[in-house]
Amino acid sequence: MYAETIGSRLRLFIDQGDDREGRPLWGAIVELVRTEGLAGVTVSGGMEGIGADHLASIPVVIEVVDEPERIDALLPKLAAYVPSGIATIDEVRVIRYADRAAAR
Repeated sequence: MYAETIGSRLRLFIDQGDDREGRPLWGAIVELVRTEGLAGVTVSGGMEGIGADHLASIPVVIEVVDEPERIDALLPKLAAYVPSGIATIDEVRVIRYADRAAAR
């Protein structure tokens, strides 16, 4: 069984070397997303990229999917965390499958 809705996907592109209070920025953002109770977050690492400064770096992509209003509410909080980066937001079809534990 599954349910389908329309949601938003936030993709945040940062540098692997970015930090917040002595810990990796991506980890601080995961904790923020968890604290805010959003549906989920995934962090992926790239091999190499070039950002706005045109210097090679190792990119990290953070993806968050939830209701559009919840993604919008997260944006000002992220602004306090991210020293530089870029974010994109897409409308997505969200498929929620039945809870695996309940299906057993």
